[in-house]
Amino acid sequence: MTSSVARSIDLPGCAVRIAEYGSPYGKPVVYFHGSPGAWREAEVFKDAALAAGVRIIAIDRPGLGQRALSPKGRVLDWAPIVAETMDALGLEDFAVLGVSGGGPFALGCAVALGDRVNAAAVVSSPAPLDECLDDLDAVGRKKRRGLVMLRRLPFLLGPMAARLGKVTASQEGVDALVGRMAAPDRVRVAGDMELHTKLTANIQEAFARGPAGFTIDMRLLFTWDWGFSLSQVRQCVQIWHGADDTNVSPCEARRLAGGLGRSDLHIVPGVGHLAFVDCPEEILESLSS
Repeated sequence: MTSSVARSIDLPGCAVRIAEYGSPYGKPVVYFHGSPGAWREAEVFKDAALAAGVRIIAIDRPGLGQRALSPKGRVLDWAPIVAETMDALGLEDFAVLGVSGGGPFALGCAVALGDRVNAAAVVSSPAPLDECLDDLDAVGRKKRRGLVMLRRLPFLLGPMAARLGKVTASQEGVDALVGRMAAPDRVRVAGDMELHTKLTANIQEAFARGPAGFTIDMRLLFTWDWGFSLSQVRQCVQIWHGADDTNVSPCEARRLAGGLGRSDLHIVPGVGHLAFVDCPEEILESLSS
């Protein structure tokens, strides 16, 4: 099962765009893409999902890809849309997998949907934002200061998203963003033209409806309360993070592990923010542990 084009599912009051990869009758895993990102991102797991007998179901979030904008809410408020989507697909229970900015949305579904979520994993995911810098390395402190500024001055989000949308509209702009990634990520992308093409398509898909969707994603993740605490997550969460990630510091993974009731922490040496690209088989296997 491979989706080169996403399809739309009509739900009460809205429609969602999904794409599926892997085995059509395998264990369902709902995929939560990064930010900016869209359904195309999940294609990285296509081969690993097929080999593992897993059915990946990637859902676009509000305003990203071809999904229409939804009313303002919190990270937790995305869970009912996911539940309705799974109902429409005839799936009662499933695992959740969130990458980067998708991690908090996966955790929110684990809280809100309870026993329907039978396993959970987050990859390169941020922890809830606070203004304490004591537990961070130099990279983490720089990122945290920038996010705290956005929390205090949320009106900056719109112009920032619009600028990023213009930059990523061209291949040169995407290449410039790749050039600022961690060294392992730059090497990984430079040596794999197919991956480079897919990353470009994913980022550009995220801005297909303009920058408003990315603005909403950033607001939900970094300027508003998520609507739940980590202690409310009852599932054992598999936490995957590259040791050399300069986009989301590995300190964030340790903060997640400290706040969650049950978790397995996997810090992968020599890997940057693209841990989901480097370790797809291991990540999917951990959902079955």
